[in-house]
Amino acid sequence: SQETVLSLSFFNIFFSDLTIPLYPGISIASYADDLTIVSHHSVVDKVAKIVQTYIRRLQVWFTSNRM
Repeated sequence: SQETVLSLSFFNIFFSDLTIPLYPGISIASYADDLTIVSHHSVVDKVAKIVQTYIRRLQVWFTSNRM
């Protein structure tokens, strides 16, 4: 229906300024209203710290956008 198309369009516009990962080993994959953080590194503790730093940046973005 038309509402579904508009909802996804508004969602994409709203999330267009979502903070992006700064570390080259991290990327985000999104589809519709899902967001997945993807990362790889040979040292698990290092990647955990990197991903946690990005999650904190996302938390600031979500808070500032009242989500």
